[in-house]
Amino acid sequence: MQVSIKRQGTVVVAQIHGELDQHHASGIRENLEIAARQGTVSLFVFDLSDLSFMDSSGIGVLMGTHKTVTALGGKTAVVGGGVGVQKMIQLSGIPRMIPLYSSVEDAIEKEAFK
Repeated sequence: MQVSIKRQGTVVVAQIHGELDQHHASGIRENLEIAARQGTVSLFVFDLSDLSFMDSSGIGVLMGTHKTVTALGGKTAVVGGGVGVQKMIQLSGIPRMIPLYSSVEDAIEKEAFK
């Protein structure tokens, strides 16, 4: 499990690699929370394109970070994920709260400048 966090101005892209499960959730959540609170964040993108597995703990990580970012005045977006990850995202109801995009570039283009 690894998280790569990149900041482009007020846009933060967090690419999560590997599996996001109960064994890794607290460490990932901590890293994402730190990134969300450092400076102004207009858009926080969860890039799940390299995520091979996610359980309900992963949903908690996404929703917790979403709550922090929105409380600070920013927006969130989700990109990618394999079939299993996408199924978990759909079943959890995340698309009702966080928009889904096919690429980081698409998410930034459509969300960062709204």
